[in-house]
Amino acid sequence: MAKSTVTEATAKFRAAASTGGGAVRLAIARQVVPVLRELDSTSVHRQLDVSPASWTRTRAPLGALGSLMVALAEHTACPHFGLMVGAKVSLADLGAIEPALSASETLASALAALKADVGRDTGAMAALDIGEDVAVLRFLPYDPKTEGLALLGEAYLAAVTRVISELFGAGWRVPEVLLARRAPVDRSPYDTFFRAPVRFDEEAAGLVISARALSMRRFVQVPPLPVPNAVGEQGPDVVDVVRQLLRKELFRRSLGSAEVARHLAVHRRTLNRRLKSQGTHFRTIVDEVRFAVARQLVSDTDLPLSHISAALHFSEPSSFTRAFERWASESPSSLRERVRLH
Repeated sequence: MAKSTVTEATAKFRAAASTGGGAVRLAIARQVVPVLRELDSTSVHRQLDVSPASWTRTRAPLGALGSLMVALAEHTACPHFGLMVGAKVSLADLGAIEPALSASETLASALAALKADVGRDTGAMAALDIGEDVAVLRFLPYDPKTEGLALLGEAYLAAVTRVISELFGAGWRVPEVLLARRAPVDRSPYDTFFRAPVRFDEEAAGLVISARALSMRRFVQVPPLPVPNAVGEQGPDVVDVVRQLLRKELFRRSLGSAEVARHLAVHRRTLNRRLKSQGTHFRTIVDEVRFAVARQLVSDTDLPLSHISAALHFSEPSSFTRAFERWASESPSSLRERVRLH
């Protein structure tokens, strides 16, 4: 990666200020510079020209963070850059949600707080699906313009693993880790950090957790403290709420506008009117969410295109290919080949 690309990505990151945002994402952003200093032998980190204090205040959105991490991962030739960044996040870095996490009596309540935090970032959400034997905490991006989704996903899982280990002891570990990226040549950094089997080429990044472990209690409890709202935080945006709902249910079922409207306790016409007032339509949002997932799985994994087509509820692979060409102006096979040659 040329230095100019690092500089451009850094400028984009610093310029794309946003209000509010998830504490985990902010904590991940703060760890980018320390990791880069560890890896960079050419002092390119000086291009960032950011003091620790100003970097801590940075609230650039998820997309800008993803672009920066892609540029720096390529510059350092470190395929597990996201893992390294997320592994440095500690409980003390989480600011506004640290009191709620410290007051969590069970693993389930701690995971719920972390899941809710990701939902404060436009562009991604988290879902905690609890089954009879296992639960899965998934990182689910849905913005087709966001780069670096594989890096962001592994950074998020690493950060959650580190924080939960602080809260419940180093003996806590997950039975399995899922990553939505192709397997690197050297898997040892992932095996060493997670201390669990890591499966690559998955549909979504996630931590598989024993359902029985959800009731695990902390040895030391502290009184609950109020969690302050982020500065400038407003009510949820209806477009983003629809995106999150569609993304959460994407692999299970294809939701129509009537079902989404019922979930939001409004009439379908009311939902459509609100979306129109924001310059979009329900079908457009569906396509955006499907494209975001399709682009990541095509770019970052070796999952067969027929598998991706079925997961996104296309009737046949040819329909998926036509839709992808409409969204990306190139075929999925062309994009995959271009990424591999990069």
